[in-house]
Amino acid sequence: MEDWDDYRYFLAVVREGSIAAAAQLLRVNDTTVSRRISALEAALDTRLFDRRRTGFVPTAEAASLIPAAEEIEAGAKRIARLTLAQDRRLEGPLRVTAPLVLLRYVLMPIAAQFAARYPGITLHLQGADEISNLINREADVAIRVTAAPMDTLHGYRICDAVSGLYAAPALLARCGLDAASALSAQDLEWIAQEDDGARGTWQGRFFPAGRQVCHCDNKVTAIGAALQGMGVVELPVLIGDAEPGLERLPGFTATSDKGIWVLYHRDLRNTARVRAFVDMVRSAPTLG
Repeated sequence: MEDWDDYRYFLAVVREGSIAAAAQLLRVNDTTVSRRISALEAALDTRLFDRRRTGFVPTAEAASLIPAAEEIEAGAKRIARLTLAQDRRLEGPLRVTAPLVLLRYVLMPIAAQFAARYPGITLHLQGADEISNLINREADVAIRVTAAPMDTLHGYRICDAVSGLYAAPALLARCGLDAASALSAQDLEWIAQEDDGARGTWQGRFFPAGRQVCHCDNKVTAIGAALQGMGVVELPVLIGDAEPGLERLPGFTATSDKGIWVLYHRDLRNTARVRAFVDMVRSAPTLG
């Protein structure tokens, strides 16, 4: 099998369960995926998938190939990382990933400064939460909120994850309050989130007569609800303080055991453009 890249398409179909989903993952059209799977089946002289109504199901022969295909994938990504590790140029692409809300409020000013200082480097900014982006060579640098990075990653804890409570001026005005007096109101409404670090504590402590007005599954949506004056929201102070449409309510802070880290695969520690970006993040006053 000379064209081992066909295994990349094979693994995508295995993981996604359909040609269309694999094509979306690989950013190619459906015809390309179908053609590469057919080529691999012809080269191996075996059927790799049963085409069922529910999707593409690996045959027994395909299942036996998956571990070897994953070894090929890991080797290819290792080669790519080692090649990039030797790159001393301050030019070329640099893929940076971070949670979308951190990209919007924290990383974007740093990215703008970096782009101005290094015009030869093209930034690719990706909003995502998965550490696997670095392991799978889908990103070069990641900003993550974590307690302990994986052993294969290198990086720096750049600040603690500290949160506060925020509200829109319109909400405070409607209730006849200001930021300083808000936490004594007892009946303010609040916005709940999937990752509330203090759920069941600050709400009951400060607003026992209030109610949960909505539930948001991500911070971007929660900020949008807060900006509309729907209720009080808990946010990392890095984000809440950067949103001009919200005011921090004095009297509450919560520190998580997690921190905000800038991370990269240890194979890339000597890559010039990776080092340049990491150094700029570490020296950013907003993250000090």
